[in-house]
Amino acid sequence: MVTDDLLSELTDYCRRTGFKASTVCVRALGDSRFVERYRRRLVRTAQDAEKLRRYMAENPPGEGAGQKPPAKEDARSACEKGARF
Repeated sequence: MVTDDLLSELTDYCRRTGFKASTVCVRALGDSRFVERYRRRLVRTAQDAEKLRRYMAENPPGEGAGQKPPAKEDARSACEKGARF
């Protein structure tokens, strides 16, 4: 899991003031669920980073590396050729 300085600062602030994190967030942001959503976002970011690393490891650069995949035919070109959607 990603360690985050903002959560550490908030935890320390709450410890010193006696407020709950949700109270601080309501007063500062008008959002009592900020911390909950922020933590989920950190978890999601860590999961996405792992998926990205796994993909890159499983798909190392090889022949044709750095080349764009062939472009898909756009709808306008297809219509000009008489395609129906």
